[in-house]
Amino acid sequence: MRNGAIVVLLESPHAHEYSEQFEPIGPLKNPTSEARLLCFLHRLLSDAESPDDEEERDVVLCNPIQWQTSIFRLLPPCKQVGLQDAIRNTVWKALWTYKNQHGQFVFQREFIDRLTRYGPCLILNACTGGTSKNGPKKLVQELLTATFRRHPLPRIFRRQPLPLRMVSAHPSAWNSNTKIEPEPDET
Repeated sequence: MRNGAIVVLLESPHAHEYSEQFEPIGPLKNPTSEARLLCFLHRLLSDAESPDDEEERDVVLCNPIQWQTSIFRLLPPCKQVGLQDAIRNTVWKALWTYKNQHGQFVFQREFIDRLTRYGPCLILNACTGGTSKNGPKKLVQELLTATFRRHPLPRIFRRQPLPLRMVSAHPSAWNSNTKIEPEPDET
């Protein structure tokens, strides 16, 4: 992979991204979600003021948490109703805030290490939970800001500051109204 990737953050793999034996298949495997991403990504990149050079860029779909959090599917279908979001969000947050015996946030560190390897020129945070102050989108954005804006950037990043943009929706819901959200003031 070349440096300068455009990274689209999702949040965690869902049921359609795992086999029936719980083996990972890959990100955004729902055909409708994948079609929406392909249809609207170019416009969103224009709105995000993506790198304006003519260099071809890799697009990386990245889940901050790489473990499936949609485990409500382990329940019989009649018991799943109404529990999907609560179970997914609780499991996701438990993994996101998990600390090892040394007090390190294991999954957050692994996520930042992966991002650094991608050498992004742009990060689009399209996680779910945009309106929730403790939802995946806000928690991921806080970590990105703390890591890439408040501390010196590794030499691997050519642009400073590294563009971190929030997208108004997860790719499964992208449509003509999907937009890049304005960056909050960092005063």
